[in-house]
Amino acid sequence: PREGWRQRAGAVGDPGMDQQPSAPSGFPNLRVLSRRAARQGDLVVAEELLHQQVGGEALLEAFHALIQMCAEAGDLTKAEGFFAQMEERGCRPTVVTYNLLLNACAKVGCSERAEMWFTQMIGRGVTPTHVTMGTLCKNFARQGAVDKIEEVINSLNRTHCDVNEYFYASLIYACGTSDPPKPDRAERAFHAMVAKGLRAQSVKRVLRQVVGEERTAHLFDGLRWRTPQSHPGAKGKGKSA
Repeated sequence: PREGWRQRAGAVGDPGMDQQPSAPSGFPNLRVLSRRAARQGDLVVAEELLHQQVGGEALLEAFHALIQMCAEAGDLTKAEGFFAQMEERGCRPTVVTYNLLLNACAKVGCSERAEMWFTQMIGRGVTPTHVTMGTLCKNFARQGAVDKIEEVINSLNRTHCDVNEYFYASLIYACGTSDPPKPDRAERAFHAMVAKGLRAQSVKRVLRQVVGEERTAHLFDGLRWRTPQSHPGAKGKGKSA
């Protein structure tokens, strides 16, 4: 039987874990140069600089820069290839590594690979963060996997982890990409996030794409009537909804 996300993921880690480790003082500038080359899209230069790295945190950061570049270019195969090279050179994958791979999967709409990497991450004892779960939901949204995103949200709620607007935006988006579309569930997700005090305005555009301009306007008008301090010019800011 398929395990639930709560059993597979366990407790979500501190969001601070998403920060890439900083190298101790004294590391060569190759780290900076390789990351700069990656940002500029110069894969050849970045790879050459990578081969000059000896090891440690600088090497890990260089690999992260290359994987991120591949993710932005939509080249999942190359990103996964750098992951394999990273392990061959003795670098231990971190939550940042897996987040980058999940993002690469989302870029090309390959949710099956995203689930594979997420499962490997959990199996290796790497604790997911909100960024991890949010990126996983982004993969599911492209697939139209409404139930899977709801399962993630419910799992986080059960463990008393904050679920922000990003998760609900993914859920509403998934309602539009599912076959057939599920506008009724998009509205249900919208009402759920409003009930949690989240910013309605943050999902207005994606809600409009799923339920239409007229229905979105009606839903936002309803928020104004429900909130005494709101006025006709309000735009769903803050937690007034």
